[in-house]
Amino acid sequence: MKKINISHSRIFKYAILFLAFLSFQKESKGQEYAIGADLSFLKSAEDRGFQFRENNVVKPGLQIFRDHGYNWIRLRLFHTPTELPNNLEYTVALAKSAKAMGYKLLLDFHYSDTWADPAKQFLPKAWEGKSH
Repeated sequence: MKKINISHSRIFKYAILFLAFLSFQKESKGQEYAIGADLSFLKSAEDRGFQFRENNVVKPGLQIFRDHGYNWIRLRLFHTPTELPNNLEYTVALAKSAKAMGYKLLLDFHYSDTWADPAKQFLPKAWEGKSH
């Protein structure tokens, strides 16, 4: 068997370098997965008196989703809705409540006053007669 000759000072230097390397490493966390739901109409339901319950205990809807591991919410924003609640004021209020609870946000702009999808797009009333 071949004998390896390494001085104690060399081992000490390598140990110091290794410890220095470890001290600069950030704590590694597992990847966070996006678990979310479209809660665009949650505030509207609560504002109209709907109550959400878990184990027969009334809780805010956002709290129930958060307690079950949801970390993202999708909110829809319509230009100037007449039949839907999702105007700027409503959406900002819901987004602020969600942010205060630690949610991340996906904002879905509908360039329309009502439902829009790739098959049907309705120009907002405020844009009628505009050149662009």
